[in-house]
Amino acid sequence: MSVPRTGQALVARPRLGELLAQAPHARLTLVSGPAGFGKTTLIAGWLDSARQQGSPVAWVSLDASDDDPERFWRYVVTALDRASPGTIPDAVELSEAATMSTERIVAALVNELATATADVWLVLDDYHTVRSPAVHVGVASLLENVSPRTHVLIITRADPDLPLARWRVRRELVEVRAADLRFTLPETESFLNGVSGLDLSADDVEALGQRTEGWVAALQLAALSLQGRDQPSTFISRFAGNDRYIVDYLVDEVLAHLDSDVREFMLSTSILDRLTGSLCDAVTGRDHGRLMLANLERANLSSSRWTTSAPGTATTTCSSTSYERACTRSVARPPRCSTSTPVAGTRTTATSKTP
Repeated sequence: MSVPRTGQALVARPRLGELLAQAPHARLTLVSGPAGFGKTTLIAGWLDSARQQGSPVAWVSLDASDDDPERFWRYVVTALDRASPGTIPDAVELSEAATMSTERIVAALVNELATATADVWLVLDDYHTVRSPAVHVGVASLLENVSPRTHVLIITRADPDLPLARWRVRRELVEVRAADLRFTLPETESFLNGVSGLDLSADDVEALGQRTEGWVAALQLAALSLQGRDQPSTFISRFAGNDRYIVDYLVDEVLAHLDSDVREFMLSTSILDRLTGSLCDAVTGRDHGRLMLANLERANLSSSRWTTSAPGTATTTCSSTSYERACTRSVARPPRCSTSTPVAGTRTTATSKTP
């Protein structure tokens, strides 16, 4: 229920601050990207100024056990009540009832938050773990009716089942995507030499930035591997997606969250440098390539957005070595973690968290 700690040193990212500066004027701010792109760190750090100015910040960190309307809304109400005590008494009372109505909870929140004397920030972190249509309907209703002084931010690995297109057309949606979250060259230098204290040459920084494509987690793991090395240039010249730290991260934070069918698809297609529906069908022996690629794209599980040269010919490129090695390891064992990234047409396995 508390805002995550961001650590002692952060990379200054004013360009993202400019994007987020539009958040107070939007119906929803969506921060959507794969694991390890610094989404939570970005928002937690950015909201520091709001907290310092006295604005209540309610933070809800979700997992698969919250995929239940009653549990979800109890957490939301509790977080808001802790952030701004006494502001939502009716919603608190309704959330404590033996049986709870989502419609009444949302209506109470809309009415009571409208009387707030300061801007209220509500952050729903790891929203990709929520699959319940009833929760999505309630969140959409809240967003459609809540006071302009209540600002909702959703942090997720996959786009939520909300009317994003409608809000985008109305210019009521602020989006921070993987392309925005990737470190630029100056940010890479600031992280490696400033935060990590590596004292790399400009050429080494540029090479590592290109090899990781600005993926924050990969840069963090590379910095860990570089600590204490006498010849960093040699390591950087050989650094690739098959680094054991990268593979471990992909297995634990990405692939273990997926259904075995999706992992097997990714393993089968990891030999391809360029992905199309027909090529995927050729190597998998199935006819669901285009659908699977579209679903993986929506779930932020592709390395870049499709580039379409003609209708029905969406393609993408990817770095296959790390996925191939990681998939090989993960396919041999079942999913074992508490959250899942939704991919349409797949099953998920989850365990409950301890409250």
